[in-house]
Amino acid sequence: MAKGSIKIGYSIQQEIRPGVWQDTVPVVEEYKCSIKSNPYIAQSRLSNNPDSTTKSISCTDELSFFADPFALSNYIYIEYVEYLGVKWKPATVRYKNPRIYITLGGVYGSR
Repeated sequence: MAKGSIKIGYSIQQEIRPGVWQDTVPVVEEYKCSIKSNPYIAQSRLSNNPDSTTKSISCTDELSFFADPFALSNYIYIEYVEYLGVKWKPATVRYKNPRIYITLGGVYGSR
């Protein structure tokens, strides 16, 4: 298992004034992250047209890090993980004391 650091974006609603809520995405860098690399990156076309050049890429690597108090209370709100310079959507997020495990899915911001 490799070690590294990742950035995690959390989607959290904050009350900016009474009765008005706004989505914010605080980014937290997690150090000493363990990376279980799966040698599989899937590509699929976003449409049924064989001439389409638009592809969807997904990654199945699993990342884990020690849960600090912020991560422990907000891990269900993880919006994306920045890993290898790419923002990925989490496919699964689970907590098993004392670590949080994230399996990566598709590229964040794609369809």
